[in-house]
Amino acid sequence: MNTRRHTAPPAHRAVSRVLSALGSMRGQLYVTALVYLAAIGWLTLGPQPLSPGTSGALMNALDTAPVGGLALYDLLEFAANVAMFAPFGVLVAIRFPRAHILVQLASGALLSTAIETAQFFVPGRVSDVRDIVANAGGAAIGVLVVTGLRLGPAFHRALAPRSSSA
Repeated sequence: MNTRRHTAPPAHRAVSRVLSALGSMRGQLYVTALVYLAAIGWLTLGPQPLSPGTSGALMNALDTAPVGGLALYDLLEFAANVAMFAPFGVLVAIRFPRAHILVQLASGALLSTAIETAQFFVPGRVSDVRDIVANAGGAAIGVLVVTGLRLGPAFHRALAPRSSSA
């Protein structure tokens, strides 16, 4: 009879300790979230980052790329929006670990929709549904990374070979 107990590998235990420590640092997490959200607000609702002169120079540089100017710019902007919202998903998943994953995922889409709606009323800003998709996708990546790290040890235990007692 094999009574050996299956435990998570050291890497999974370390990830669990890190996530647990982050979850217990509520004050620091709130400050981080506030600074992050302020930065998101400034980037998305503040002055347009590209002035006409800058955007012309940027488009000239992108025009020399093999993919081509506007297509490459759209791809870079989409990727930047995904990257900008991934930390939001991480923060939501760490701060609200018991919330249903669909609620965590929806939070990124809701924040992005609110920002794009507000941009409609800000002079010089342009609302775009592609930004909502990219932002929600980035937040989803953040939520799924934390959820995957959190569930890693559980998956390891579930997949571990069972000892048969005969």
